[in-house]
Amino acid sequence: MSQPTAEPGGFDFGALLRQAQQIQAELSTAQASLSDTMVTGSAGDGAVTVQLDGRGEVLSVTIDPQTPGLELDADTAELVGDLVVAAYRDARARADAAAEERMQRVAQQSGLTDMMSGLLGTSAQPPRLAAPPASPTAAPPPAPPEPRDA
Repeated sequence: MSQPTAEPGGFDFGALLRQAQQIQAELSTAQASLSDTMVTGSAGDGAVTVQLDGRGEVLSVTIDPQTPGLELDADTAELVGDLVVAAYRDARARADAAAEERMQRVAQQSGLTDMMSGLLGTSAQPPRLAAPPASPTAAPPPAPPEPRDA
């Protein structure tokens, strides 16, 4: 049995769907390859080096302990680099959460969630932004304050 084709001057939704699926597959492949891409930047004539993946996620920060004026031992330089990476990831997660909250608020205020709910017949929520994966080097959350004696 042959595939139905669009009438002359008509629109072929099947072709549009196939094209959209092809573009989605190509985008997925491109995103995967970005994860495998590594770039390095430096400042201070090599005193500080930052390595990112192709998506812009910080992989490492290296501080050269031999940089004149820094007076760091190798362990301290490594610790500072790890802390910078953890601080960046914490800030990025907070920025992503703030953006998600703002976008949900806008969607709710504009009636988008009601419109989606009506179209889908469910209590639809706006799409959630993906948070970056938890980092094994991320700083743990701060401990709760100690109770005070009265």
